[in-house]
Amino acid sequence: MNPSKTSQNVCRLLGLFLTGVFAGSLALGQEVLSFNQCVDLAKQNNAELRSSEESLNASRFQVDGYRGYYYPTLTGNLGYSHSGPDSESMGSVESTSYTANLTLAQNIFNGFADVARVDSAKAQVRSSEASLQITKAKVSYDLKSAFANLLYAKDAEKISREILKRRRSEEHTSELQSH
Repeated sequence: MNPSKTSQNVCRLLGLFLTGVFAGSLALGQEVLSFNQCVDLAKQNNAELRSSEESLNASRFQVDGYRGYYYPTLTGNLGYSHSGPDSESMGSVESTSYTANLTLAQNIFNGFADVARVDSAKAQVRSSEASLQITKAKVSYDLKSAFANLLYAKDAEKISREILKRRRSEEHTSELQSH
């Protein structure tokens, strides 16, 4: 096969590939995002990150819930009862009763169980915070890697275009010299 024709075929294939890639990205109407926009999108849409944040929030609420054992509890009940004469037994009497109950309870000492619950919940908060930091680091690494790969692909596309341009120029020069 003629080297000039091989060069032409390579140039055509490379040109078709680059045109397809470029046209495909334009046809899809893809918006170009900055790195900061990508970070914001990752914060909003990464399920693992959101899950870690919600786990941390739940742990913090658990601490507050266990601290509630330190405070007194007030319980109240109201009741109403009405009974009337039965149509079958004419001797029954109509009666109405009301009840009210109010209870105040304070935990004085329960063997440090409340302190242990709160300490355990605080440890869970620290664990959830560490898990969130690990998740953030993983998401950040994945995002930076993907962004670096994108920049590499853009550079590779630019270099490929320059190579294609040079090969076409060389092809044109060789055609002129052969005629």
